Amino acid sequence: MNEEKSLYVLVRIRKSGSQSLVEMIRGALPDRKIHSMPPDPPLADLGVGFFEDFRRVRRTKKRLWKLFKVTGYPEAWKHLNRNAVPGSVISGHFKYGSPVLPDWDLKYITIMRDPVGRLYSEYRYGRQSYFQRPVWRRFYLAERLKVAGKGTFRDYVAYLAKQGDRFSNPYV
Repeated sequence: MNEEKSLYVLVRIRKSGSQSLVEMIRGALPDRKIHSMPPDPPLADLGVGFFEDFRRVRRTKKRLWKLFKVTGYPEAWKHLNRNAVPGSVISGHFKYGSPVLPDWDLKYITIMRDPVGRLYSEYRYGRQSYFQRPVWRRFYLAERLKVAGKGTFRDYVAYLAKQGDRFSNPYV
């Protein structure tokens, strides 16, 4: 692989130490630019309801605009393809193969976790997120966070199972 045309791609898996992975890369490669991408594709809450779709689209466009001054993933990938420098790091919650960077050799890095432990951690995180918000903002939350906040771990797993493949983890 040509080192002069290589980028590192951190595939971050929620509740699997993905922030620790970013910190490890920062420590190992302190002089490298880390480009953070919003989740792509936003599988979890996609199509569950109007408010969740609105919230997801709004959050994603806002983040892409802040980072790259674009409103869509294709434009963001084009921006990175043009402006990245060798050895840069692309980081985000996305599937393998999502980065569209044809001018670069990509070196993928990720970290995995026991799936049951990851699921329970995700439930606790969702529950905490629910209770940290004022009552009036809980209406606007993703349904899975409402289920985590109001129900038991069993309720949360049942909700995810009822949604079918929508909440499957494509990374593992």
